[in-house]
Amino acid sequence: MARRKRSPSLSESESTSSPSSDSEDRPCSPLRKTSKHSTKRKQWSSKSNNEKSKSKKKESRIDPCEEYLVAARCITRCIDMFCKIDKVISIGTLLRQCELADAGQLSEDEDDTTHRENQLSKLSQKTRDRFQRNYKHLLELAPGLKTLVSSKDPKKASELRKIIRKMESTILGTRSDDSTRLKIQISRYAALDPVQHPVSPPVDDSSGRRTHMGINHPVLSRFLCPISEIEKFNEDPKGTIKRLQSGGIKLTADAFPAFLWKGDPPGSDYNPDDMMDGFLEGFILERTMRHIFTGPSTALGSRSRRTRPCNAVLHDMTTVEAAHIAYSCVQVRFGLSAQNFWTEEDGDFKYRDFYRNIVEFIEDLPDDDRKKLFKKWNMKLFNNEDGRDVARDDAEDSALSSTREGGSDLARLRAQMASRNAAAKAGTADSDRPAPTVAHPPSAQVHPPPRTPLPSSPAHISSTPHLVPYGSQAPPLRTPLASTSVRNIPLPSQPASPPAKTVSRAPAKTMLDSQADGGTPGSNLTEFNEEEPQRKQKVPAKRKGKSKAVESSDDELELQSRSKRKAVESSDDELELQSHSKHKAAAPSRKRAARSTKKQKK
Repeated sequence: MARRKRSPSLSESESTSSPSSDSEDRPCSPLRKTSKHSTKRKQWSSKSNNEKSKSKKKESRIDPCEEYLVAARCITRCIDMFCKIDKVISIGTLLRQCELADAGQLSEDEDDTTHRENQLSKLSQKTRDRFQRNYKHLLELAPGLKTLVSSKDPKKASELRKIIRKMESTILGTRSDDSTRLKIQISRYAALDPVQHPVSPPVDDSSGRRTHMGINHPVLSRFLCPISEIEKFNEDPKGTIKRLQSGGIKLTADAFPAFLWKGDPPGSDYNPDDMMDGFLEGFILERTMRHIFTGPSTALGSRSRRTRPCNAVLHDMTTVEAAHIAYSCVQVRFGLSAQNFWTEEDGDFKYRDFYRNIVEFIEDLPDDDRKKLFKKWNMKLFNNEDGRDVARDDAEDSALSSTREGGSDLARLRAQMASRNAAAKAGTADSDRPAPTVAHPPSAQVHPPPRTPLPSSPAHISSTPHLVPYGSQAPPLRTPLASTSVRNIPLPSQPASPPAKTVSRAPAKTMLDSQADGGTPGSNLTEFNEEEPQRKQKVPAKRKGKSKAVESSDDELELQSRSKRKAVESSDDELELQSHSKHKAAAPSRKRAARSTKKQKK
């Protein structure tokens, strides 16, 4: 019988199916040694790659349409609050084509001319002028739109539509952002003295709703009351408020509210026979203009405390124009109302018409009256009738300090610093110059007497000898530390010392020889005078006493060491005797053991 082939086991099937197991069984290739330079290159390359990725992320965060968004914010506040970019571009191009056709620079079909004339015929001359002006400002603020508008490429057309949508959404966002920020501060701006006499009853409550504002508030209703009904409001405030709430007095865009006139409360100085007196000079309008264009910190008349450029700087606003005033009027009207969110209509009141009425009224004023109005507003916003000074840095207003007589402290500090720097430079210049050489007459040179080198051997060092008993070892000689490089030069104030007597050690003699010579035992020192003068070395009395005490202590230590040695020697002798006696005592027992072993062997 033929045997069946055994089916592969689970382990074998896994090993055949997975290539990783084969690679694990194979011998690993030896690792290569990496040098320091290669690791450094890898680190540098990784750093460069990280920097490139970071730069790419930053570039991706930057919106390519930022130029158009900045232009949209400027258009909202400074050109046309209710601007429609799509209509401005379409009507502006038609008006541009009409101008070129009239000048003979454009060749087109009759169908195109008829279509253009039909669209433009529906617009009034004021509307045409407004669209033409807006189109011109739009191309000035966003010059990148010129190529997109004039191009017939479908890709450019789609890109233009995307940009238009973004710009229109930015216009709506700018308008609503300004209104919500102003709504928070409007209660402070509505009181002439918000610290001493705030609005009562208070406008702000914990609910966050605005239903109690507008014509529902006893104070704010006066601001919104039409100027034609202000006399009746002064006579019967509660009855007039009820008529405003019920619709007996209509609030429309052509019935200008009382806050546009000066006075506290607003409209108190109103003259029906001279309506231009105090028109567009209300205190809440002035505070709102500052809040929007020069910053909220300047709204109540204080100096700016801003940390970033204001809208006037961002939009390159140099003088006040009709669009600026009309924009602030609309924001004040919405801030005082009872609406929570921005809408173009508040009952019968339409903000778009209100905005257009104020702009057209200012533009229709005589030139002298219009210039006077703009000068007043330039003085209120920029403290200058001619407008904002562009040459002066805007941050300089907050950095300027009050100057005193004779100059400011900063100026004096800078002057002193400059004078010190000049003096230091002059001193360094004088030190760098070479010193002049002066010829001196020859003088007699005085040579000092030659010095003999100090002896290095310890036999020539003066020291008191130790008295050592006969037959004992002498202690080691202690030589004092002396530096041969230091010269003993007398100071000018001290007189030179006379030649000193040096003491040297004579050859060693025994005690018997010294007694035979007639000297005292232990004294083997001789004295002699040298020919060359040397300073006599004086040893203080304290130092001599210390040396004697040290010598006596050395003698005691030596005696102690000798006694210890004798004790050790005696103990060694005793141990030796004890071991000898033990050895003698154990000898007979050993002999007996040896005899017994011999007998056992036999």
